[in-house]
Amino acid sequence: MINTTPMNGKQSLAIKLLDIQHLDEKATKTRSTLDKDAFYEHRAIAIHEAIALALQVGYVAGIRIDPDQPEWPVALIELPTGQVSWHLKGHLQKWDGHSNETKQARMLRFSADALRGD
Repeated sequence: MINTTPMNGKQSLAIKLLDIQHLDEKATKTRSTLDKDAFYEHRAIAIHEAIALALQVGYVAGIRIDPDQPEWPVALIELPTGQVSWHLKGHLQKWDGHSNETKQARMLRFSADALRGD
């Protein structure tokens, strides 16, 4: 019989972590740089989703800078079974010096354009 009960937050996090593990395994088996880049891009999205799910269920999670490799930030989640972490590709563009007011204006302008279909 199929379980039709909706997943709780911990179960959603567990599925996301298994997805990340699967992506890691696939990336280590592929020789193609393009394939690895695609896997790592999908993996980065899954890791950010896992952080959000972990925070929703009350686990400590976030991003830290690795002092030994500052260009590769580290995502961490404190699970009841212990800490898990992944290095992520850093953002390629330097901060443009925007203020909070500029940031808010940019977000509002983007949202208005996107909601209009632009």
